[in-house]
Amino acid sequence: MRQPSRRSVLKASVVTLGAIGAGIPLSGPAFAADYNPAPRDPEFPDVEGMRGDRRANELWYTYENVFQYQATAEIIDAYTTIGAVAGGSPERLYPLYQQHRQAGIYPDGFIAQMAPAKDALEYLSRLQLDIYDRFYRHDDNGLTAAFVWFGEGVLFDPRMPYGSRTHMMNVKPGEPPQNWHAWHPIIRATVFLGIDVMRWIEINRLVGIGWTIQSITKPQAGADNPYLDKKSVHNVVKTWRHMSPARMDDMFDNFPYPPGIS
Repeated sequence: MRQPSRRSVLKASVVTLGAIGAGIPLSGPAFAADYNPAPRDPEFPDVEGMRGDRRANELWYTYENVFQYQATAEIIDAYTTIGAVAGGSPERLYPLYQQHRQAGIYPDGFIAQMAPAKDALEYLSRLQLDIYDRFYRHDDNGLTAAFVWFGEGVLFDPRMPYGSRTHMMNVKPGEPPQNWHAWHPIIRATVFLGIDVMRWIEINRLVGIGWTIQSITKPQAGADNPYLDKKSVHNVVKTWRHMSPARMDDMFDNFPYPPGIS
């Protein structure tokens, strides 16, 4: 199994850590399936050439600039700390998680190995909470929809660097997305270390939703990707919205796609 690059895993890691601040309850009959994209938002200026929901684009634009393209020294230090506990590189996080599970020492062994990164996880979580609250405070379905659209690859932002103008889980040509699997062990470590536990559990479900939707739609970076039909989105959300942490562990043992998807 090929593992993601260091840069891509760092990006996935911080997205996961930031998402936790939202604390989204995955409930309600409408949920994200009936949440329609709004190409304009009075809070933000129009951007020529942008496609998809305006607010969701602004969320991911801000997020990626703060935590990837313009990351501060403190943020980079936090990434380094998280990578160090995995054996020297963040790209080892998912293999580390799998090693503990396969050896029958999960979660205790995994918790012990991730514990030195607790301060880094808490630091990044606080930073991300500010961004998520800025765009989706008191709007649970809105943030959920932002993850759905992220999975669909329907958020095109010409302000981003060439090659990264579609806000989506990055993939290499001809390969499936890998970084959803980097999110999950970070979330599990955060839960086990007692950091905003309920929020992390809820966000883990959102990560599962995004992973499943991208696995179905297989969007291409830079393309005018179609939206998944609402019935299918509803079914994906229904599958994940009450899933237990243990069941999510089982789901993320599957790589690169969820069961039944190829």
